[in-house]
Amino acid sequence: MKNAYHILVLFSFYFVSAGFSQSSQLKAAKLKVDSLFFANQVEGLEISEKMLSMAFAEKDTFHITYFLDQAGELNRALGNYDKAIAQITKCIKYKVNWKDLQDLSLSYNNLGKAYTNKGLYDLAADNFLFALGLMEKDKNDIGQAYYLNNLGALFDLQHNYQKAIDYYKRSLVIKKRLDDQKGIAATHLNIGISYFNLEDYKLAIQHYDLSIAIYEKHDNATKLARVLSNHGNSLLELKEYKKAKASFFKAFKLIDKIEEAQLVTNLYNNISGYYFQTNELDSAFYYNTLALDNAQKTGGFKPLKDVYFRRAELFKSRKQMGDAYNALQISFLYNDSLIDEVNIYAVADMEAKYNYEKNKLKIKEQELDKISIEKNLAEKKVQLAYLIGGIILIGSILIVVFILYQGKKRKANLLIGQTVLITKQKHDLEKINKRIEEELNNLHLNYKDKEKLLENVFSNAQDKPLPPEVLSLSKRELEVLSYLALGRSDDQIATSLFVSKSTVKTHLRRIYSKLLVSGRAEAVAIAHRHELLGAVN
Repeated sequence: MKNAYHILVLFSFYFVSAGFSQSSQLKAAKLKVDSLFFANQVEGLEISEKMLSMAFAEKDTFHITYFLDQAGELNRALGNYDKAIAQITKCIKYKVNWKDLQDLSLSYNNLGKAYTNKGLYDLAADNFLFALGLMEKDKNDIGQAYYLNNLGALFDLQHNYQKAIDYYKRSLVIKKRLDDQKGIAATHLNIGISYFNLEDYKLAIQHYDLSIAIYEKHDNATKLARVLSNHGNSLLELKEYKKAKASFFKAFKLIDKIEEAQLVTNLYNNISGYYFQTNELDSAFYYNTLALDNAQKTGGFKPLKDVYFRRAELFKSRKQMGDAYNALQISFLYNDSLIDEVNIYAVADMEAKYNYEKNKLKIKEQELDKISIEKNLAEKKVQLAYLIGGIILIGSILIVVFILYQGKKRKANLLIGQTVLITKQKHDLEKINKRIEEELNNLHLNYKDKEKLLENVFSNAQDKPLPPEVLSLSKRELEVLSYLALGRSDDQIATSLFVSKSTVKTHLRRIYSKLLVSGRAEAVAIAHRHELLGAVN
């Protein structure tokens, strides 16, 4: 049992170690391919395709996509365009839910370049535009500048040079805003190439000069050599041979530092072109042969096409027409630039579709913004309506409260005035009673004589003429009115007359009706006017 346990542990260790070993191999291979991408593309491709089987076995999506991308790019650089397209297309399928939009856009860009080399420019434009759309979505200015540059290169290949310059300049604006010096230098080089193709060599040289100044400052041998080589070609067209030779051999001094094999081929071939134009045919053949040897080692259709075309010119200049014809035929075999009217219209159509979709998206965004604004306005209108309604409601409540307060205040003031009047009349009545009593006492009358005298006084007072409405009051109603005139409340009147409060209210309603008054205050005023306080015992 113990031995079985040890065997299980050993097997586990073996498989874990094997897993770590394979993972380490994939990482090491990635670093190796990175270093070989420009230095030795054939070896880089062999490693990439070998590592793919291991990455698939491990189900390592990162390394699967990396080696598919690299193998596709290297196959493209070596002229295996169909294989490159198949590998990059497979890579994109693995990146179907890729969140890194920049990495995803690079795959679409690589596929676009492969289609460009294949001569399928409409498919190339489709992929470049899709990559550009991803960078716009990602708000990645560097990526947008890069793909605008590639679209310019695509139009350049179609000989639509002015369109190419437009895209290059759009790219240049972004790069200048980002202060991307190397990017600015690359775009000036591309613009220079387009002006060269338009045969505006002076403008081409202006842009090459701007590019050279930046690359010299940043010590980039490969890119500097490329610009110097193109610079020399423009000077050749202007027949400034001395300056052209200076540019070519300045680039030639950097040849050991150049990391792109095809660039070395182009440089040899351009120097051959210089010697061809200056009629130094031996030197021209020498550098053309160097270019051919380098092209055959490193591959690439376009360099071989250019080298054999130059070779045909050299044989022709020596009157070796058979050799010239053979070289020209080989050059045609390597001609992969399928420039025709159908292709040009296909790319234009693809660009129009992209711009249409982009404008449609912009219009949709504007419509959504408009709907959002209208919704906000509607919400604000509702809020304003509620606010106005609230203000009106509060204002109405305040008005009602104010009216009630004023009514209460007026009633309070009336009651105060009534109380003051009643108090004064009671005071006057007490003074009269006191004076009468004093006068009666002075007369030394007995009780019966006093009573008889008072009856005469009150009967005289009662003989005063009263208006019909007062006379219509019953004895009980007069009593209630008299108490009312003295300022007593309904409860007090009810207590004094030994009746209920509701009975008092009934009497008051009848009194108001008979006196043709609207309320208590007017009834009291009539009672005081006709001195009806005497009706109260």
